[in-house]
Amino acid sequence: MDDSGFRTPGRLRAALVLLLLVAASARAADEGDSCELKIQGHSIVQLTLIDKARRAGIRLLDSPGKTVKLPAGEYRVEQVELEDGYVLNLTPGQRQDWFKVTPEGPNELVVGAPLYPTVTASRCGGFIQMDYDTVDGAGRSYRKNREIGEQRPPAPTFTVYRDGKEIGSGSFEYG
Repeated sequence: MDDSGFRTPGRLRAALVLLLLVAASARAADEGDSCELKIQGHSIVQLTLIDKARRAGIRLLDSPGKTVKLPAGEYRVEQVELEDGYVLNLTPGQRQDWFKVTPEGPNELVVGAPLYPTVTASRCGGFIQMDYDTVDGAGRSYRKNREIGEQRPPAPTFTVYRDGKEIGSGSFEYG
């Protein structure tokens, strides 16, 4: 500024050049979204991806459609929220797989609904331990996101058959 409080033309010109550079870099970043990723799944309210090279950082996709545009690179699913209140159930130390997005394609990500109930049974001494889970098509575990104070739904039940005859039944316990 000069003594009268007005900007000099040189500083004004520098500010204008800086503004143009910022706009050009933003446009170049948008043009970097050149790869198409096809999403195999539905009912996604929000999908968060992390870029391995950290060029794009975290990508937060609100209600993504069947395809999204991303820069080429390696990504992993960080968080998923579905329409009916299910969220991705990542536990500390759980390994997440990276997937590649390339201009050549095809690039597909299986995530979200439909969800499938699964039960795994393992022998534990004289007992059979049965674990219940809800997973997507890629095997990622989901849990129902409940508000504080909201009641849990009834525990899932099971029935065991041998040769078509029921030999036992019960319900799973939370925890």
